Amino acid sequence: MPPRPGLETHPSDYLKPGTGTWPDGILEIPGDPTAAVPRVVHFVQFFAQRLKTAMEESGKSRYRVAKDAGIHPTTVTNIINGKHWPSLTTIYLLEVSLEHRLWYNQDFQRWWQRAFPDDDSDT
Repeated sequence: MPPRPGLETHPSDYLKPGTGTWPDGILEIPGDPTAAVPRVVHFVQFFAQRLKTAMEESGKSRYRVAKDAGIHPTTVTNIINGKHWPSLTTIYLLEVSLEHRLWYNQDFQRWWQRAFPDDDSDT
């Protein structure tokens, strides 16, 4: 799938060098560490963390989750590794497969407010 407009790179390309691996490292704009990282990148990172945790808690392998969701196992791997911007359809199918809510919700909003207390933007 080609990148979406404005997101010409992979989510993991926003990982600040030397701060860990996706989805747990610190984010920055490549080439401009003082610029604000788009909220969607933070969301995809948060989503990948939730997906990884839900899979661990369910005891399901990436292959099993993908098969139950009707998607290719590589898609699951690419989301967890930050190499893919998940579509709404994929998010929905993963939630059904895991019987767990992964989509933007109050958990992400609370995390955002703690991480960026002075930011009241929606970007």
